[in-house]
Amino acid sequence: MTSEAGPVPTQVDKDTSPGHSGHSDVVDGSDLPKILIVGPSIRIMGGQAVMAKQLLDDLRSSNFDVEFLPINPKPPGPLAFAEKVTGLRTLVVSAFYIWSLLTRVPKYQIVHIFSASYLSFIISQTPAIFISRIYGKKIVLNYHSGQCEDHLEKWGRVVYAILRRVDRIAVQSQYLVDVFKKHGFESTAIANVIDVKDFPFTKRPTIRPRILVPRMLDPIYNVECSIRAFHLVKQQIPNAELTLLGDGPEEQHLRGVVSELELKDVTFKGRVEREQIAGVYGDHDVFLNTSNIDNMPVSVIEAFASGLPVVTTEAGGIPYMVRHGENGYLAPLNDHRALADCLLEVLRDQEKTQRIISTAHDDLKTYSWSSVARGWYELYSSLIASKGRVA
Repeated sequence: MTSEAGPVPTQVDKDTSPGHSGHSDVVDGSDLPKILIVGPSIRIMGGQAVMAKQLLDDLRSSNFDVEFLPINPKPPGPLAFAEKVTGLRTLVVSAFYIWSLLTRVPKYQIVHIFSASYLSFIISQTPAIFISRIYGKKIVLNYHSGQCEDHLEKWGRVVYAILRRVDRIAVQSQYLVDVFKKHGFESTAIANVIDVKDFPFTKRPTIRPRILVPRMLDPIYNVECSIRAFHLVKQQIPNAELTLLGDGPEEQHLRGVVSELELKDVTFKGRVEREQIAGVYGDHDVFLNTSNIDNMPVSVIEAFASGLPVVTTEAGGIPYMVRHGENGYLAPLNDHRALADCLLEVLRDQEKTQRIISTAHDDLKTYSWSSVARGWYELYSSLIASKGRVA
């Protein structure tokens, strides 16, 4: 069974300037629990990997004894070749992942598991939950997926049984708190964090028609809707440009849509390394997101930080982040005409757009470590102070 430790200190940095990272020093690290974060490494491009790394860095900055275990470990030495062999890759990586859990989990008091949905939940998160339970560790399930409601509806009995074996469920928005509550589970909302030094604000005296869609080319992100909205904008503003950042299974279909519409000035930029993304934001003037399913996309926060006005569908938890006409624009799902109208308003009403950019940048304080740290401190503290299972 896990050993007991004293309550977690709640001393945090008092600087609440917009987007301040709030890296604070807790004076005495001896009372802090040992935490193992289990999640996707940055080798898997996506919001969860970014947030796992950010949380790891922020907790370390506050003197937590915290380490990281990737769900996608790189096979060691002579087994490295397996990553290039379909089928064998899954087998070898999964075996090494399970072995890593068995050997490392016993060293920690709290296992903090980043969670997706559907098959990934079974393959990646479930082993971590059961192995942590075998060793008597406290478990935080940090659920990120905007597909949560569909996941719980379709996989109910199986997922419910697994969820009952964790001590705390943490989510990023009130949207997911409401979804879990509907299914009989309590959860705690703790927002994503961004360190604005990685996404410098660019002042744009004039908002040019250079539109960026920084989402994977996957059906749930409905990038086709972005292309069709751009098509309408292009008819009104001939010099408009569209950049699609990322790759995915929809790429060939989307290229076909661009060809069908005879669209010019559409760039498929493909995957860009994490350290280059801020430069891509800096080269564009408008952020566009047309996802059908979402939670709290970190790309929206990055756009706030970078000074890009946000135009987005109202999918999932996004309306908890974006207030229509105040810090961005919201449109119904899969409505490319409404999205085009929003884009045209951004480009034509420059004075209003500048106010929206300023408001969005002020909102960054919500996503700073100085604002978010207390939530994690209190959650970990309640776990360590509790005895036995926490329902």
